[in-house]
Amino acid sequence: SEVQLENAKKVMEYHNIDNNLYACNGYDLDEIEDEIYDVVFSFITLQHICVYDIRRSYLEEFYRVLRSGGTLEFQMSMGPNDARIGKFVNYYDNHYNAEGTNGVMDVHVSSKEEIIKDLKEIGFQSIRTKIVDVSGHDWNHDSRFIFVTCKK
Repeated sequence: SEVQLENAKKVMEYHNIDNNLYACNGYDLDEIEDEIYDVVFSFITLQHICVYDIRRSYLEEFYRVLRSGGTLEFQMSMGPNDARIGKFVNYYDNHYNAEGTNGVMDVHVSSKEEIIKDLKEIGFQSIRTKIVDVSGHDWNHDSRFIFVTCKK
């Protein structure tokens, strides 16, 4: 949102950090030039996009904006759907009519092969995954995450 973008700019200015922040359209990264980043990092974001086509588009855009040899790192929820923590769709579902996200309607990865398949089709290489069990914590969230690192 524009409000969050302005908040981020203020924080970056306060810390004397140059910023190139963009308000994108929610479907792609058209505002961003090709091959300008060394790293794209996404944490607790992609799991809240319950439309596969949009999530896949973002993965393709991450590839486009990365320089050759650049790194993509991201995380998503993984495991069985659990009604106690919200409603979830499967990785390949396109749930366009979700009333919300972040516990209202999110996505769960069933197996690392789902993500690896997409990344290979897009052109990513050196794909590594790590599944982390976070059960036993005191916050109401998923019990496993998958962390993915790959190269353009």
